[in-house]
Amino acid sequence: MSKQRSRLTAREIRQCLKTLCNSTELFSLFREQLEVNHFTGFEIYQLVYRVLTNFYDEHGELPGPGIMWTECDSILEQMPEHFTGGELEDLEAFLNEVYESEEWTGVVEDRQQVRWALNKIRDFIEERVITDYVGPLLASHTVPTDLPDFLVQMGDRVTQIQSIDEQEEGNLTFGNDWDKQAGLPIRSTGLPYLDDFMSGGHCVGEVYGILAPYGTCKTTLATMLACNEARYAQQEHDPARPDRCGVSVIVSYEAPKQPELHHRFLMYLAQIRRDSLAAMGADGLSSLGSDPDSPLPYEKELFHQHIQDRMFIPEATRALQCVDLLNKHCLVLDMTGNDPTYPGAGGGGLKEINRRIRLELAKRGPEYYLTSVVIDYVGALVKRAMSVANEDSNELRHHITKVPLLARNEIAVEFQCPVWLVHQLSGQANSVLKPGASLHHTDSAESKSFAENLDFAFVIGNLNADNMGQIACTKHRRAANAPPKVIQVDGMFNTVLSRDDMFIDSHTRAILDKDTASTAGVVPAPSPVDYSVNDLTMDDNEMTWDEENESNDPGGELGIE
Repeated sequence: MSKQRSRLTAREIRQCLKTLCNSTELFSLFREQLEVNHFTGFEIYQLVYRVLTNFYDEHGELPGPGIMWTECDSILEQMPEHFTGGELEDLEAFLNEVYESEEWTGVVEDRQQVRWALNKIRDFIEERVITDYVGPLLASHTVPTDLPDFLVQMGDRVTQIQSIDEQEEGNLTFGNDWDKQAGLPIRSTGLPYLDDFMSGGHCVGEVYGILAPYGTCKTTLATMLACNEARYAQQEHDPARPDRCGVSVIVSYEAPKQPELHHRFLMYLAQIRRDSLAAMGADGLSSLGSDPDSPLPYEKELFHQHIQDRMFIPEATRALQCVDLLNKHCLVLDMTGNDPTYPGAGGGGLKEINRRIRLELAKRGPEYYLTSVVIDYVGALVKRAMSVANEDSNELRHHITKVPLLARNEIAVEFQCPVWLVHQLSGQANSVLKPGASLHHTDSAESKSFAENLDFAFVIGNLNADNMGQIACTKHRRAANAPPKVIQVDGMFNTVLSRDDMFIDSHTRAILDKDTASTAGVVPAPSPVDYSVNDLTMDDNEMTWDEENESNDPGGELGIE
């Protein structure tokens, strides 16, 4: 049962207002949250607080006793019939109490009095806000259709109120325990080729971007990151501490949860081949291999050592283990319109993601916290929101540019987790980049400024016939510059592998085997991370790289790409 407390008494409210009249410090803390109408039922307090707010807003300080008396008299002259004789006597008595000291300074020296008033005023505002929200709801015979959003908004307001606190000291450049808070809580993403670029991994409060051509490996990487974070949460979960349970989040605007994301999770985390999952049909898991003594042909190769050690686990069992892990430690927000529970999801942008996460965490329980959030992909997020709002497509570029900063504020900072944003490369970049071409984040679709507020930006090029390409880190805020790496996409297992045995020839932009190249006398050299004329199409036609962002209609239609 939740804790309860008594409502503030009239005497406590009176004492709080007296302290506010005498403390500029305390008044400034509550100016944005405490309103005149909160004193409804206390007419003279409304009058006094109105004088306080008007004077403070104009002069940046509280009125002294002379000005307070003058301003109150002025208001009373304008509405002589509004107050009874008893109320006027009470006003006079109240002001005499407030300004009983001969020398008014606007500072309350008694810190205990200030702290008491701070806590009481916070409780008072909370009472009034809840009454304002819940009162009309209880008085009505109907329930709002947007009740979850309604309750979230009320929770937001109460949280803002509870966060109001005094500063015991000034705003110091080096605050208390600054040296103990300086370290960054960096941890591995589970993907070495990303960790190497990021000095070890991702970090709470940061935002990253992954840009790639159509149909390359964007969703593959998104699901891998989400699965790795779920596995991290499982490993970190301590049964002795049931009050802490991590969960990773993947927000999908393109791939529906069922069946695509389900299959991708099982392909990567349970190492089940794509064709095995595709053949499940109505028989479900029972159609998967279940005999530990009869591994399937692909399993004999993939799990050769496990089979020899008598530790082999068949498909169906691996699938169930994966399902148990992800049900506890991964949350999928299907924004494609295919989720029957939320058929209208996907049009509310980052604020909708914020609300959905908080609602889901509330359902799971207070012990749950976020390990990371992956959003796939930014273009679809923005276009869907613009379509719902009926916005002009010419604004698409500006909305795309804002997403990283909004993601930091709405998600990374609020939930204290890293955020990964998946986005497309521009149409021109898709068509002209060779698999080994140099890359840059300014070729993001719709906005070349997309990476402006990212901590790291990763760009992936087109793949060759062997599904190999390169990944480059073209923006790095807390790590040194590093040459691109060669990666390979394994579509059968929804995996992007690091190919450290391959390199990119800086002259031909071809992806070559290091051993073969060394034998032939070709020395691997670091690839630059900037464009050159060799990166253009095979026919050497000239092209303006900024055309995508200078067109009259940068977003095209508002449908999903």
